[in-house]
Amino acid sequence: AAVALATLVGVFNGVMVFDGKVPPFIATLGCMTAVRGVIMLITNARMISGLPKEFVTFAKSTFLGVPMLGLVWLVVILASFVILRYTTFGRNIFALGSNPEAARLSGINIRMTTYGVYIYCAFLCAVAGVLMTARLGNGVPTGGIGYETDAIAAAVIGGASLMGAEGSVIGTVLGSLIMATLRNGGNLLGVNSFVLEIIIGL
Repeated sequence: AAVALATLVGVFNGVMVFDGKVPPFIATLGCMTAVRGVIMLITNARMISGLPKEFVTFAKSTFLGVPMLGLVWLVVILASFVILRYTTFGRNIFALGSNPEAARLSGINIRMTTYGVYIYCAFLCAVAGVLMTARLGNGVPTGGIGYETDAIAAAVIGGASLMGAEGSVIGTVLGSLIMATLRNGGNLLGVNSFVLEIIIGL
C-alpha cells in the first residue's frame, strides 16, 4: 500500500511538471512538504510501533552472508543501470534533459517519459522508506528528513548536472558512498555534529 501510494505521488508530480508546467524543483519540493504534512496529520506525529516480527527481521537478515538491505541496494543499482544504459526509455531521459524541444521533434513521447521518471523515482523512494522502517523497527513520521539534500549532493558529486542530460548510475553510487563515508566516519570519529554538517556542506 505504501509503495502504491508513493507511486501515485510520482504520477501527480509528473502531471504537475508536464501538464501544469510547474518547474520540477518547485513541484517536487511542494509535494514533499504536503506529503509530510499528511503523514504528520495521520500519525499525530507519533511513532508507529508493534510492527510484525517478520517485517522487522527482514532488515536484519542476510543471504549468503550479504545483508538483505545491501542486496536490495545492488538490485536497484543494476536495474537503474540497465534502464538508463540499454533501454529506449533511458536514452529518452537523457534526450529530454538535453533539449526537450529537440526530443519532441525527434518523436519522443515527452509526456510518458516525464511521467515515467517521476513514477520510477517515487517507487524507489517508497522502497527505501519501507526498508528504513524495517531497519528502525518502527514507523517514524520524521524519518528521512534531510535525506533529499544528501541525495542531490550524491548525484552532483557523482557527475550529474542539475541542468540535465549528464550523469550516471555508477557516479551517483560513488557520490552516495562518499556522503555516507563522511557522515558515518565523522560519527565514528566523534566529530562534533555541527562541525560535521559544515564539512558535508563544504
